[in-house]
Amino acid sequence: LLQSINALFLGYGFNEAMTSSLIGEPLLNQFGITYQKDKAVFVQNPQSDEHTMLRQTTIANILNAVKYNFDNGQKNIWIYEQGKTYLIHSPATKENSGVVENLVISGAITGDTNENLWKKHQKADFYTLKGIMDSLFSLLNLQNRIKLAPADECEYLHPGRSAKVTLLSK
Repeated sequence: LLQSINALFLGYGFNEAMTSSLIGEPLLNQFGITYQKDKAVFVQNPQSDEHTMLRQTTIANILNAVKYNFDNGQKNIWIYEQGKTYLIHSPATKENSGVVENLVISGAITGDTNENLWKKHQKADFYTLKGIMDSLFSLLNLQNRIKLAPADECEYLHPGRSAKVTLLSK
């Protein structure tokens, strides 16, 4: 299934990003992303403030990759990442670390949808990404169980240009 998801994103022209699972408050603060301190898996002897805990979201990593590319002149960015997030679920025991690892997919698109100089350039927008996500939901056979709503509670997302995707029960 992961290979099919990879093939779908690569077929649309995305590049796969592989970012570090270690993250710190400076990067989260840079993008206005909060985290659950009581559920964070902290590193006992971090090398720097940028690598103090295991990530609870991959959004900051993706946004940082977009910023890096923008800063270096690349404006047409289509990236995604299949990566793990980590949350403390219960106290650690000899048999269980108490940490839950979730595999998530996150990504970003910006710039032109077609870099061909012979055609008129069209900017990527909300509906470009919605079409790609519809293809993903169809691949996963979830198209009838998806509900879209405004993502008002995410302060780091643009109002009116973002959506909350909810998976409905059967």
